[in-house]
Amino acid sequence: MGRDAEAPSPAAAALGVERSALLDEARAGNLDGFPARLSAAVDRYFRARFAELAGTLPAAPFCLLAVGGYGRSELCPHSDIDCFVLFSGSVPRRALELVRALFHPLWNLGLDLGQGVRSLADCLSLARSEPQVLASLLDARAVAGDPAPAEKLMAGLASRVAPRRALGFARWLAEQNALREAQYGDGSGLLEPDLKNGLGGLRGRHHIRWLERILELGGKPLDLFTGEERAELDQHGMFLLRARTALHLAAGRRLDTLTFEHQPRVAEALGFGGPSRALAVEAFLSRLHRCMAGIKTMRQACWRACCAGPRRLARPDDPRLIDSTAGLDFRDPRQLSSNPDAALAIFLASARSRRPVSWPALRVIRAALPGLSAALSGRPGILRTMLELFLVDREPGQGPVQVLAETGLLSALIPEFGRAEHLVQFDDYHLHPLGRHTLECVRVLARFLRPGAGGEPPGGCRWCGEAAGRLDDATALLLAGLCHDLGKPLPGDHSERGEEICREVAARFGGAPEIAEDGAFLVRRHLFLPIAATRRDLSDENVVSQAAEVVGTARRLDMLALLSVADGLATGPRAWNNWTAALMAELFFKVRKLLTEGPLSEPDAARKIVEKRDRVRALAVGRFSSEVVERGLDAMPVRALHVLDAETLLEHLELAGELEEAVAEDRRRKPGDKGGIGVCLVRARPTAVPGYWELTVAALDRPGLFATLAGVLSLHGLDIRSAELLTWKGGAALDTFVVSEPPDNLFPEEAWGRVQRSAHYALTGKLDLEYRLEERRRSPLSVSAARPRYRPSVSVDNDESDFLTRIEVKAGDRLGLLHDVALALHRLGLDIQSARIASSGGRVADVFYVRDGLGLKLTDPGPAREAERVLLEAARGEGGKIDGAIEP
Repeated sequence: MGRDAEAPSPAAAALGVERSALLDEARAGNLDGFPARLSAAVDRYFRARFAELAGTLPAAPFCLLAVGGYGRSELCPHSDIDCFVLFSGSVPRRALELVRALFHPLWNLGLDLGQGVRSLADCLSLARSEPQVLASLLDARAVAGDPAPAEKLMAGLASRVAPRRALGFARWLAEQNALREAQYGDGSGLLEPDLKNGLGGLRGRHHIRWLERILELGGKPLDLFTGEERAELDQHGMFLLRARTALHLAAGRRLDTLTFEHQPRVAEALGFGGPSRALAVEAFLSRLHRCMAGIKTMRQACWRACCAGPRRLARPDDPRLIDSTAGLDFRDPRQLSSNPDAALAIFLASARSRRPVSWPALRVIRAALPGLSAALSGRPGILRTMLELFLVDREPGQGPVQVLAETGLLSALIPEFGRAEHLVQFDDYHLHPLGRHTLECVRVLARFLRPGAGGEPPGGCRWCGEAAGRLDDATALLLAGLCHDLGKPLPGDHSERGEEICREVAARFGGAPEIAEDGAFLVRRHLFLPIAATRRDLSDENVVSQAAEVVGTARRLDMLALLSVADGLATGPRAWNNWTAALMAELFFKVRKLLTEGPLSEPDAARKIVEKRDRVRALAVGRFSSEVVERGLDAMPVRALHVLDAETLLEHLELAGELEEAVAEDRRRKPGDKGGIGVCLVRARPTAVPGYWELTVAALDRPGLFATLAGVLSLHGLDIRSAELLTWKGGAALDTFVVSEPPDNLFPEEAWGRVQRSAHYALTGKLDLEYRLEERRRSPLSVSAARPRYRPSVSVDNDESDFLTRIEVKAGDRLGLLHDVALALHRLGLDIQSARIASSGGRVADVFYVRDGLGLKLTDPGPAREAERVLLEAARGEGGKIDGAIEP
């Protein structure tokens, strides 16, 4: 066999040609049946190769078995080809030569193989002890050679493995499912799902196949799904296979996670079009999530049916229900026509008893959906029952609430939810489609509201638990959580449309007028607090008083804050982090104090400044002379006394003294007017918010100083969250930044030293910031996965502050964006007083409080329009118009 094994293989050459043709067809858009056609091509290779090796093959009975994806005829472009040679008896010595002859030509084609040689006895022994091996054998099919060994293998599995291992195998699959959920998440509710391993992915379809197959081999076939349901399951699986095929082609390698980078090409390959690529991706993901939700639900039902066995059944409190081995069921399936509320009651009973709703019951509910909406509308108790379900359900992600939605009953009761359920936004900000996001939001609210829930509160927000404890009735809050984003599919502002929907839903189910009013208010204003917290100057009393005026009462503030936090947590980590939580808490407590203890007043503000000055004097005793302290208090800007505490003011006073000495020394050493220009001192300390540092930079004030410092910080990979630009009398600038932790593994002190040196070089012209930032942008090391692009916008507001103009720039995030915008403001002749940076999921909303060269607000329409134009160009950066961009 040696010479034949090494000789060129016409069969391999034919496979190479056929595979290339199949790939060309797929790239041209013909994805239908690709996995099966590629699998058939590999089958033909092995059969032809066996013919080529005729006369040199071992005499012992053997065959080639395809397993895994190849066994299922589901080969995607870059899938492994899993197969092995099976011998009826012991493996002969010449088996290694056979393996080499069969598989070397495939390796030469660049294909990935999973191959081996086994005896029948070894296969059966491993199948009894190793569930993974058993799973692969349940997919096995004979491709070439003597079919007898494969027939004996199936007979052995049927007689010696399946009857004894079915239940243990099913439990192993449940463990694997839990591991997949922990590692890959629920694919039916993620915007970057894993098509193979995420819950609802192809592996879930495989689980159903394996469970049905092992029961069939054991003589107990599973008769669970109707023909129509099975056809629907097959359609879901085929759609996922087509998507995985397109993903392999788009990535040029084996990849199962459908990342944002590849979604547009995959959507296009599957025939999803539209006026923009964003809409095409959204339509594709909506279909994908429906398929994955269907697979996930059917897998759960199949597993429960397989694991059903003798158990002590509970007796539900509701006489209309029974507890079967497969879960809760209706005592009489025909009763939904006369007792439609039983459809909702079974889910509430499921949540209370921790028993699943059986597949037959779900089938009955689906069949009755067309009439349930009309039958249940107008019943006052239905709304409270729906909302109570969220409070009782303690199974995140896979509990009765999720099953209620996936069954379609929630959409039947609230069609507005059904219209929005599978809506996705092509961005990397939202973690879930809109329906899952809505359910997650209400779940978070339920955790805040659930008495005695124990454990760490969601997001670490203990004050939210206190706010929830003050509510005597949370119906309006839960209703608002359910409706807050349901206006997104409609044109116009989604908060305003959601307000209308909330009123309609409350009226539909007989909600009290006060519940409808409170719910509608919460939906209309659910973004108000997060925007104010992250984009406004919270040290400005006007901001706090305006927020208090909008909210109106402490009770509404409690509810609005809870909804805002739950919305942020449900959106995902890019929307909610330690810094956002800290800002929300600061705004919440300031507004609540104002609402409960009376209005702010200028005399009170003046008194606080006097008290803060006295506190600085007291802290300075023994450290500075009274002359130094008084001179410093006179030199520091009034805003510093508003926004900094006494301890920080004393540190700034010390830093200002160090800057003065350093500048004097530099001027003694340098001739002419160059002295002091590059002097820069950096002081850093960790903030109370984990993961963030307060960085104070002292230097002589100069035009464009903030833009230079922003560029330096960006060059060092530091994200700026806020900035206070404080210019002292005499020309010293003490700018305070809140920044993220250094990205590298240096000790923080070393990182801050590098920042100080870079700032010095930039201020003296030894560091070309524009060049270095562009160099970093173009570096392959800084190129991340492609993100959706956002259309920038600029707004100019003269109403918020009495003395400053507020300019907000929204855009997609990129390296050096803040530097570019700050530089544009400098070139416009605008003086930046403070900045607040909100960055989430690849997009930013940078807010600047500015005044013109005369110290006035930017009230003239001409300069305001020019500022908008120049800042838009700066936000766009190189490239100008952004085609296909979406709103930030």
